[in-house]
Amino acid sequence: IIAGGPILGYKAEKSSADPKASSAMPAVCGIEDRNRTAPFPFCGNRFEFRAVGSSQCCSFPIAMCNTVMAAGMAALSDLIEGGMSHRDAVA
Repeated sequence: IIAGGPILGYKAEKSSADPKASSAMPAVCGIEDRNRTAPFPFCGNRFEFRAVGSSQCCSFPIAMCNTVMAAGMAALSDLIEGGMSHRDAVA
């Protein structure tokens, strides 16, 4: 991925959604998850973060994002403290 290679298992191909009605044409659609209610939907080759609704508290989603970030930083820290170069640790 870093060298510009393809992402394994991901094909950015569009498909057609058949409406099952003779009076309507098939619609071209992408492969992304179009579920607008999912807070962390997987969209083809990435995850997206969506904001919480106006009646919801944002503290839990923010705590989860901070937990994921802390876990990633801990993994990087372990690699760097183990003697790996900064460049190799983040690659």
